[in-house]
Formats: sequence, structure tokens, C-alpha cells
Amino acid sequence: MLIDTFSELGIPYVSSKRALREDHERTGDSWQDYYLQEGTIRGHFSGVGNRAVFPAVLDGLRGEFDE
Repeated sequence: MLIDTFSELGIPYVSSKRALREDHERTGDSWQDYYLQEGTIRGHFSGVGNRAVFPAVLDGLRGEFDE
């Protein structure tokens, strides 16, 4: 939904989903490793998840966006 909205409005974005998928394919890490599994912040990125999406964040800061 967000990507469709961003595209319709011409708002640049980077995709954490793409970055996670690429990292998973490269490392073989379990999908559960990317997210915290317990507590009030369950479902947020873990250290592994943050490491995986950081290149996408850098892309956005460099002005390199997804389409």
C-alpha cells in the first residue's frame, strides 16, 4: 500500500523489504533473526535486521531510490 501511494504521489523511497530479501539470500539467516521476538518491541528489527537494512538507508541518503 505505501509503495503504491509513494509511486502515485512521486515520493522517493527505499525498500527495507528488498534489502532484507537480498540479505537473506546472501547469508541464509532465518527470517526470525531479523526481528525481535519478545517484549514490547516485538516485531521491530533486531541487530541482524538493522544490519541488513542499513545499506538501503545509505542508498536513500545518497539519493538512490527504488522505483
